Amino acid sequence: MSTYKKLGTIPLADLMPLLEKKAPDLFEEIKSRVNWDGTTWSGSTRVHIPQSLAQRIDDWLVAQEPPKPTWRDTFNEDTAALLKRESKRLKDEREATARLEEWRSQGLVDNQHNANAVANFITTHSVLKGRFTVQAVDIAIDFLGRKGSNVLQWQQNLKARPAAPAPKAWKAGDPLPDIATEAMLRDSSLAEVRAWSRRKQR
Repeated sequence: MSTYKKLGTIPLADLMPLLEKKAPDLFEEIKSRVNWDGTTWSGSTRVHIPQSLAQRIDDWLVAQEPPKPTWRDTFNEDTAALLKRESKRLKDEREATARLEEWRSQGLVDNQHNANAVANFITTHSVLKGRFTVQAVDIAIDFLGRKGSNVLQWQQNLKARPAAPAPKAWKAGDPLPDIATEAMLRDSSLAEVRAWSRRKQR
């Protein structure tokens, strides 16, 4: 059984031209030991050469093979990258959920119909590709809302927040406010002005 790794796997007609071109020292040494006519060794397709020379040829052939890629353990790097992606995904989802709450406060009905419509839009969109982010929510609401296909359901009679009551107008005889105008002071009695002054000095 041959102990060589490459020698014997290449036809002689291919081996000699290869050595002549890339390893002329080996080529000349072989020629000096046998009769090579360009096709056969001394009229035969087989020849016996010294083991040391055969080993040198085999070593040279092995060295011509491209180096095998070095294996590198990327488990820790892959795990860190996965954790980073998952952390960002969860953060995006929390912010997107908060964004939906903002839309609900503006009249978007909180029901399964709207939830399915928004989720399906984000999942099937060719650019969003299922990524649940604030931007994705806004795009979905824009396309599905009143300015788009209008498939979302909105509360029709949202009660506006009651306006703060207007401050009562000051009139002569009322206690002077902390910030009183010159006209207010003129329209007030001396006792009211003194009381206002004492209050300001406290």
